Amino acid sequence: MNPTSLTEATIQDIQLELIRRRKFNEFDGPKVVESLRRHRNLWQSVFMSMEQFVADGQEMPWLSLRPLLSMMQNRWQADTMFALCPTLADAEELREVAIAEDWRFDEDAIVSGKTLSDAIGITPFHAFVLRLWWD
Repeated sequence: MNPTSLTEATIQDIQLELIRRRKFNEFDGPKVVESLRRHRNLWQSVFMSMEQFVADGQEMPWLSLRPLLSMMQNRWQADTMFALCPTLADAEELREVAIAEDWRFDEDAIVSGKTLSDAIGITPFHAFVLRLWWD
């Protein structure tokens, strides 16, 4: 199979490639992406990033700019995956896949309702996001 050229790749393809290249601590990007592809029916979109950092009760959003430094070294700095799922059952099943296939995440949560609507900026927004974080 020939790989898709960068100019023909979808934004989702590019994001999956960034995830595939990521490997740190217990996170194994190739393994996670292979699993995500096998279970494509459970999610609509997925990406990884750095979450906003909070210290001493104060938000420090500028620390989410840390990937700028790692890109100089051809690395992708991200520790939190977000998967948009159409139903709660899909989000729960994807979490079970992640457990069964040993993705080795440290924290998980399913976000929905007002919290998700506020984060996405669309009210109401009827979907569910599975959030996985690796330390």
